[in-house]
Amino acid sequence: MNGGEGFVASVVRHPRWERPDRNGFVTGQAVRALRLAGAEVPPQWLDALEACRVSRDGFSFWPRDGAPAWAPRLVADVDDTALMTLELLRAGRLAPVEARGIACRGVAAFRAHRVAAGPPWIRPGMFAVWQRPGGARQLVDCTAAVNALALLAATGLTGVAGTAETISAIVDGVAWAEGDPLRLASLSPFYPEPDDLRNALAHAVGEGCGDLAAVACALGPAVVPAPDAAVCASPYGLVTWHSEELQSIRARFLTGAPPTP
Repeated sequence: MNGGEGFVASVVRHPRWERPDRNGFVTGQAVRALRLAGAEVPPQWLDALEACRVSRDGFSFWPRDGAPAWAPRLVADVDDTALMTLELLRAGRLAPVEARGIACRGVAAFRAHRVAAGPPWIRPGMFAVWQRPGGARQLVDCTAAVNALALLAATGLTGVAGTAETISAIVDGVAWAEGDPLRLASLSPFYPEPDDLRNALAHAVGEGCGDLAAVACALGPAVVPAPDAAVCASPYGLVTWHSEELQSIRARFLTGAPPTP
C-alpha cells in the first residue's frame, strides 16, 4: 500500500482482491465536497493534492513515486488535473495566472481527435481523458469533460477550442441516454455512478458553465450516496474505488447536516 499521509482513505476492489488505497482523486473529491458545503478543508488534504502534481501542467491519480506496487504506471490526466487545479485555486494554493496556464496547457490542449467507433453522442475534438500527444487514440468521459469545462470557466477560458464540441457531446449524450441507468453509466467509463455526472454538472454550472444548465436540470438533483457506492473505476468498472469517508461528507452536504472532515 502507498503511504498516503494526508490523503482520504479508500478501498480498491478487483474481482479477485481488495486493498486499501489513498490517492489524490478521492481526496480532491472530498476537498470539493467540503468547499461546496462551506466547511473548512484540512490543509493536509491540500498538501496531498499538491503532491500529485507530476509536471508543470499535469496532476495524476497518485503522487509521483507514490502509486501502490500493484498499480499500472499512470501519466497525468485531464480529469485529475482539472479537479485538483480548481480546488487548489479556490483554496489559494495556486495563483489565478498559474491555474489559467495549467487549464490551457494541461486540459484544453488535450482533445480526442481520433475516437473509437461508438455511440452517436461522441464528438471528435471534445476534451479527452489522458494527457497524450495529439495523434494518440483517446478515451472520452462525460463527467471528466464536465470537470474540464468547470476549470475552464473558472479561469476565463470558456471560448477555447474544444469547448463547443464537449458541450455538444454532453448534451447529446444525456439526451441519448433517455434516463436509462446503463446508458447514463456508459457516458462516463471512469465514473460508475450516474450521480457523479449530476454532481459534476451542478458544480460546473456554479462555476459559470451556463450552457450546461439545461442538461443539469434534465438529470435532476443528486441523491444521497450509499456509503459503499463506487466513487471511480477503471474503464467500465472492472476495478472500482470506494470511500466511506468521502461518501459521508457528500451525504452531509446533500442532506444539509453540518459537514465535518
